Amino acid sequence: MGFLYHLAYYAQHTYLYIGLRIRYDEEKDSAIRIVGLYTFTSTLVGLFFGVIISITRDLRWYLRFGAIFYLVSFVVQYTRPSGVDNISHLAVTSSQLLLGIAGGLFPFPAMAFVQGARDHTQLSTLIGAYMTACRIGGGIGQLLAGAIWTNALRPRLHEYLGQMMTDFQIEMVYANPGDVDAPSGSPLRMAIVGAFVESHRYLCAVGIVASTLLIILAFLIRDASLEVPQDDEGTELGSLSPESTQHKAALETATPRPLRPSRFPILM
Repeated sequence: MGFLYHLAYYAQHTYLYIGLRIRYDEEKDSAIRIVGLYTFTSTLVGLFFGVIISITRDLRWYLRFGAIFYLVSFVVQYTRPSGVDNISHLAVTSSQLLLGIAGGLFPFPAMAFVQGARDHTQLSTLIGAYMTACRIGGGIGQLLAGAIWTNALRPRLHEYLGQMMTDFQIEMVYANPGDVDAPSGSPLRMAIVGAFVESHRYLCAVGIVASTLLIILAFLIRDASLEVPQDDEGTELGSLSPESTQHKAALETATPRPLRPSRFPILM
């Protein structure tokens, strides 16, 4: 689930800023604020629901609602991929807010779910596996975004701008789309926006597929226990049997065994 979540997020986030500048004609400061909505919203929502989770001690439905909000945000982006009217601006802002709400409902409860799912002796391994899956998902999401950006956007720019520009100029548009001097509503601008819209819909399709799988997994998981754990000894020291007390004392006074070098290399 962590793999799918980060894959979907980075697929749409990698080129979000330049997409806002081109497809929605956002100003630089406005585009930066919209890009930062996810981090701002997810932090506030995570803190708020963290308090609620500590009281209700239930995690499954937070994960499920987070996955559903995630899917809705990608659907909104897919259905309103461009525009300079108020509805389009509201749609792109709402999609990032929904992503932020999902970011507060999913990653933090998911980490708590991992920590409460197994014995404490397995905790470090499980957290490491979860964080590794998240990082791999984010890397593959960026990889898919780059592949779509190269193999979908560039051919569309050549197709739509072939009658207006030379191949060299089209490559300059592809390399620096924000530097194109084309007023909003002009044929050149509309052609560039059309190419960006088709490419962005491929990115949203990746997010929709990953979010759908995320919802399925969220409804298949079992709940984890968030009850207060017992002490490592499992009971109070006074109630231990003499044999248990002697065994504990022997463990405390035992000489530690020297560490042996591993046969496997450490991967950084």
